[in-house]
Amino acid sequence: MKLKQRPRVFVDIETTGLSEKENGELDLDLHEIVEITIVNESGIPLIDTKVKPIQIETAHPKALEINGYNEEEWALAPTFSEIAPRVVEILSKCTIVGQNAAKFDYPRIKHWASKYTDTSRMGYHVVDTVTLIEEHLVPIGCERMSLVSACDFVGIKLENAHRSAADIEATRQLYFKLRRATRLQRAWWWLRNKLRKARR
Repeated sequence: MKLKQRPRVFVDIETTGLSEKENGELDLDLHEIVEITIVNESGIPLIDTKVKPIQIETAHPKALEINGYNEEEWALAPTFSEIAPRVVEILSKCTIVGQNAAKFDYPRIKHWASKYTDTSRMGYHVVDTVTLIEEHLVPIGCERMSLVSACDFVGIKLENAHRSAADIEATRQLYFKLRRATRLQRAWWWLRNKLRKARR
């Protein structure tokens, strides 16, 4: 399949960890995926589920607070081993899009999926919206490259941040806004935020 014919899928995960490094070293085994959402270009969910951790004792309490984890809501959730084949099937022969996906979501998904299934078919083309934020928004005054800051800067409503379904819909909207941004659109965002700061 030619690259331009590959479908785009938008991916977001929540994990039991706060950062990508623990004691200065990357340890993908330490923190697990507890929620995963993958949608197509139209925003239709291909998979949207909580994921039951198997080593909750290694979780960072603050991370669980941020993503809303509790045993009761996750009691009937599948483990990642149960959904790994489906996740890899969805992510095969596609371009993966996400906020910080290249550094965070993609390596974790591939790492955990590889424990339970063959990941050789899994797509490896990743478009990171952080790069688009740096290109289109930072030069006109966006002071942070987080999803929350970027969405606020361009007027995308983001509620329930750090829940995968909410984050992925915001990421999808942000991707299409920035990918198609014209000089006029960027000028409007710049002016809009100048006026907002002046009113404070």
